[in-house]
Amino acid sequence: MTGLRGPRGLAAAIKGVVMAGLLASLLSGCTGGESQATAADERFAEVPHVVDSSTVVQRAGSPLNTQYNTDLTLETELAVAEQADAIDAVLVVAREELSPTANVGFVLHIVGGSRAIDMEQVIANLGGVGEQTTDDLRTGQLRLSQDELKAYVSPSEGS
Repeated sequence: MTGLRGPRGLAAAIKGVVMAGLLASLLSGCTGGESQATAADERFAEVPHVVDSSTVVQRAGSPLNTQYNTDLTLETELAVAEQADAIDAVLVVAREELSPTANVGFVLHIVGGSRAIDMEQVIANLGGVGEQTTDDLRTGQLRLSQDELKAYVSPSEGS
């Protein structure tokens, strides 16, 4: 009888099982995150002033990496305070639904509808949200690491 004797044989067997599981996951095209993205989109749809959202999962460099990208459409003609309220509610949902698995982060991009969003003023109204670049803000985009998303505290929740 040969094969799985001793620590080397056991280690080889474990490695084989892990690799087979990873390969099966890759071949099936489902490495997780899709159910969280769907749940987040369902909750985003309930946020006042949100017309539409589409959250996709991206695998940045590895099938184990998860980054969520949400394209969000807001109603047109919103005041900055209404935009801030909507973005705040979306970030709370993202924190609850996506942050546990968003090990590469979360990107929120405003598309369609109220594209004339003043993201810099919105972020100022929210008391700041992570480390944002001016270019991202000018294009209606927020980028948050997993830690920044987990740490987000809504002004309505207090500190």
